[in-house]
Amino acid sequence: MKVLWSRLAIADLVAIRAYIGEHNPEAANGVARRILHAVELLQQQPRLGLPTHRTDVRRLIVPGTVYSLPYRVEEGAIEILEVFDGRQRAPRADLGADPGD
Repeated sequence: MKVLWSRLAIADLVAIRAYIGEHNPEAANGVARRILHAVELLQQQPRLGLPTHRTDVRRLIVPGTVYSLPYRVEEGAIEILEVFDGRQRAPRADLGADPGD
C-alpha cells in the first residue's frame, strides 16, 4: 500500500530529528528509524492503529517513543497526517481542521 506524508507530517519529522539531533544525533536517528518502521507496519496492516473520535482517522503509537501517527486510509493509500508528540495536549488531527493541508 502506498504511503503519503502530509506537509505537516514531513515538517514534524524534520523538526523532531533536528531538535533531538541538537542534543544527541544518535538518538535522533533512532527515533526517526522507529517512526519509519511504524509506517512500514502500517503498509502491511493499515488498520493496526487505534480508532479516534474522527471516523476517518486512526492513530498508531510508535513503540519506544512518545510519538504517534494519526493517519487515514483512502483509495489504497495511507496518509500520515502528522507526527504527534504525546506530551502535547491533542493531535492537530483531533481539532477538526484537515491537518493534511
